[in-house]
Amino acid sequence: MEAVVIKKEDQLTSGWTGGSTTELFILPAGSKYSERNFWLRISSATVDAEEAVFTKLPQVQRVLLVLKGKIVLQHGAGKRMPLNPFDIHAFDGGEPTVSRGRCVDFNVMTRDNVHADLCTYQSRQMPVPVAADHFMHFFYAFQGDFCLTTESGKQDIPEKALLYVPQADCPFSVSSLGAEEAVLVHVKGRIADGVKRK
Repeated sequence: MEAVVIKKEDQLTSGWTGGSTTELFILPAGSKYSERNFWLRISSATVDAEEAVFTKLPQVQRVLLVLKGKIVLQHGAGKRMPLNPFDIHAFDGGEPTVSRGRCVDFNVMTRDNVHADLCTYQSRQMPVPVAADHFMHFFYAFQGDFCLTTESGKQDIPEKALLYVPQADCPFSVSSLGAEEAVLVHVKGRIADGVKRK
């Protein structure tokens, strides 16, 4: 089973109108967020401004997870939605969206040819077992160090690194290396049938 660990020093951080964003992964390889030609983008961002306007992303589905802090999101003239740590909210990236408050978040952006599910695990929920389901899997070590265990051995996942498994063709597990308040983010995804990877 192929597994890639993208460490913090290899991740790209840039500014956005409300703070900074760190791109953890983008698909297809070589696509660019600025050109809006991605199928899947995974990132972690800070919301530093008390009020920030999210970038409009038509035809992009977004899932936002608050990792630290609290914000209130509002889509257009809709109801204000408070989000606390570990709350997950899915929305249409083309909607006008304003946030109020400050936080660190985790973002998954997809187009119609990619489907992704998002969840979190804390120390008491580990190790996290994964079956040979042939899906893509991503694990983000938000807080603490972790370890990937496969049939062929072990691999460390340091804090703030992203583990990428392109296809889970054999069982594996991810466990904490001892942090009492470890936090691990898991994204499980698949590319739609008939769509070729690039």
